[in-house]
Amino acid sequence: VSAQPETSVDTSQYNKLSLPKFFDSSKQVTVHFIRELDEYFTFRKTPEELRLPLVFRSISDPFAKQWMSIIYGQLKPYDYFKKAFTELL
Repeated sequence: VSAQPETSVDTSQYNKLSLPKFFDSSKQVTVHFIRELDEYFTFRKTPEELRLPLVFRSISDPFAKQWMSIIYGQLKPYDYFKKAFTELL
C-alpha cells in the first residue's frame, strides 16, 4: 500500500481576490469585466441579492455609473445586468 502525500494548498492568494473594477469604458473590455465579476461571485459564493449592489460599487467609469444609476431598479436579477451592460458598451 502506497500512501499518497497530502497536497497542501496555499489559500492565501484567494484571500486577496478583490472585487473587479470597471473604471474606463474606452479601454476596458466589457465581456472581460463581466467574466471577472462572475468568477468573483462564484468564488465568494455571493448571494444573488448582493450581486447588483456590489456591481454598483465596482463601477467608477462616469458614463457606466450614470447609466447604472438610472436603470438600477430594472436590472434584477444580475443576469439582466450582464446582458444590458454588454449591449450598452
